[in-house]
Amino acid sequence: MISPLQFLKLPLPKREQLMWQKGTYLLSKYQERYALHLYSMGEYLIEVWYEVNQDKIKLITPVLDPNKLENYLQEFSLEDL
Repeated sequence: MISPLQFLKLPLPKREQLMWQKGTYLLSKYQERYALHLYSMGEYLIEVWYEVNQDKIKLITPVLDPNKLENYLQEFSLEDL
């Protein structure tokens, strides 16, 4: 598996391909016109910015700041399991 920095250097279509092939969906949150999805890539996490109105992925980036995960944890509930 490639490192988060190697992943970031890939063009967006290749990152999306790897996400579908190797990623495991974890959870989502919503921010204005975007659905933000969190995926596990094994040793690191990626965040996918999906623009709902355009039905298009705009950004796929590794989560390098652990504080960013706190926003996702606020959306998580054990009752959803």
